[in-house]
Amino acid sequence: MDNKEEKSFLDYNIDEIGPSGKIITDIIIQTEDAMVYIDENETIQYETNSELEEIKGVGDVENKISFWEMMSNKLFNRSESLQFKCLLAEGYARAFVDRDSKAANEIIERTVHRIETYGREILKQKYILASFYCTVIVMIITLSMVIWKKVLLTDINENTYDIIITTLFGGIGAFIFATLRLKTYTPDIIISKKCS
Repeated sequence: MDNKEEKSFLDYNIDEIGPSGKIITDIIIQTEDAMVYIDENETIQYETNSELEEIKGVGDVENKISFWEMMSNKLFNRSESLQFKCLLAEGYARAFVDRDSKAANEIIERTVHRIETYGREILKQKYILASFYCTVIVMIITLSMVIWKKVLLTDINENTYDIIITTLFGGIGAFIFATLRLKTYTPDIIISKKCS
């Protein structure tokens, strides 16, 4: 991205329109040669002079940051996502200040590790909650069937009733299995949500 305005990067402030045309909500780094910030849409933005864009490996850094920024949007709520985006934006800051992508990649890798670890915990929580809610429904249906057994047996035969009750108890067993499985369950956060 080229700086299209004459205004120096050092002249921009929070709550002003930044070089990208969006309002700046957080400034990660600001030098004469580069600026990295979060805009009003909570998107990482950067602007540099043309020399910095020639830094070896900046394209790879940009690709990694863009991918993990998108993943943080998919996995986390706004405040959690913003925290990870600020850490990812530090990758740009390191590339532009150090003029080397190695420090940027180290920051990105540490942030990715945090995203993956926290993302897996969130998915485990969602997994157990979904299992629990389904089990509560199954238990209510099972209890209702036991209470109204005589009424149900007027409409269905006893073998069908036994099959339905057994199936419902299988649902409760599945919940117990899911709870026990959580110890070794490691969700893959990259395929956990559709990337669209």
